[in-house]
Amino acid sequence: MSNFTYKTDEGTYDVEMMSDNAKITYNYLVEIQQELDSLTKRSNVLLAAKQTFVTTMNDNLDEEALVKT
Repeated sequence: MSNFTYKTDEGTYDVEMMSDNAKITYNYLVEIQQELDSLTKRSNVLLAAKQTFVTTMNDNLDEEALVKT
């Protein structure tokens, strides 16, 4: 079986046996998924950094700086 497979509810397809258009599309899908994975990791890092800064900010709140409403 090929190392390049495409899975659907109907089954698993050998991409190497498909049309050139399907092969090109498959390669784009692989690249898109890799980019999404990278962006997800980056987003998780940024969310963790944000939480660290929120915690630091909250630890440094000063009652004198509280705005009266």
